[in-house]
Amino acid sequence: RIYLFDATNNTPLIDYYADPSIAGDSKRNKYLFGGIIERESTDPKKGIKYRIKLSAHINNVLNGDDDVNENIRLGLVVSESVNISSNAFLKTSFMIGTDEVKLLPFSSAISPLGTVLYGSGSAVADDKRLKLEIYYTKPNPN
Repeated sequence: RIYLFDATNNTPLIDYYADPSIAGDSKRNKYLFGGIIERESTDPKKGIKYRIKLSAHINNVLNGDDDVNENIRLGLVVSESVNISSNAFLKTSFMIGTDEVKLLPFSSAISPLGTVLYGSGSAVADDKRLKLEIYYTKPNPN
């Protein structure tokens, strides 16, 4: 599972808080928020995609007030369970561009697993390229 969070403020996104879903398996809680790997039906070991619901976050960026629609940095980590949304200090910090990362979501520290995301650059093959799909509904003019 992957967990997308507000890396500027080290907090979950609003869509995380808005998801009340509970599954029988605690590792699948917050399943409306997403981040659970989707696998091929022919090869159950091969993951093909992740989906994360960002409706409220995107709505706040586009239509929110000035305190909410700031351009925040998003962080993405592999997680054993997204039930734990607190952070853990790193023994050794690291740099991303000019920003020093000193803490990460605790849920990422308890997972020994990893995943490979290839990005969206022109050098990445089309079938491995990161894609952002936004689904929306057009308002009814009536």
